[in-house]
Amino acid sequence: MGAEALNAIEIAIRIEEKGIEFYTEAAEKVEDRTAQKMFRNLARDEMNHLRLFQTVRQSLLEKGEWPVIENLPVREIPEIFPSSGEKGKVEVPPQQQEILRRGMEIEEASIRFYEEQLSKAVSEEARRVYEFLVNQEKGHLSLLRAEYDYLNRTGFWFDYQEFTLEAG
Repeated sequence: MGAEALNAIEIAIRIEEKGIEFYTEAAEKVEDRTAQKMFRNLARDEMNHLRLFQTVRQSLLEKGEWPVIENLPVREIPEIFPSSGEKGKVEVPPQQQEILRRGMEIEEASIRFYEEQLSKAVSEEARRVYEFLVNQEKGHLSLLRAEYDYLNRTGFWFDYQEFTLEAG
């Protein structure tokens, strides 16, 4: 196992540490309970990713190979959006909008990095880990985008148009 793979793992560890820090701080800064819950869940996901990379790093250093990881830490995305009865009551402070925008940028950068590493991966285990992470980060990006669209009432929710302005 080359130094390039180990270097990529070190970068991935830093990415996940920064993600934990960002989402933990975001949860503390926003007042909306729904947003707090979402950011805490995202921080927990990033912690799971960090543990995964720490396991990979340890195996690369000790054995010179990617570990066989039986159970990747997949977690269902929890229900975090307000119920239909709460829809008109949501006020979005500009700070929360900025946090969501920044979170989307972070997830997009993470996706690009993991996709690049996936394209370079030679071992099946490396490919499996990077594919998993690309999918996880895409899920995070969708969640953040949906929250942003919902709170800003763009008419889109999870990339689907909720209504049209065209007369019928």
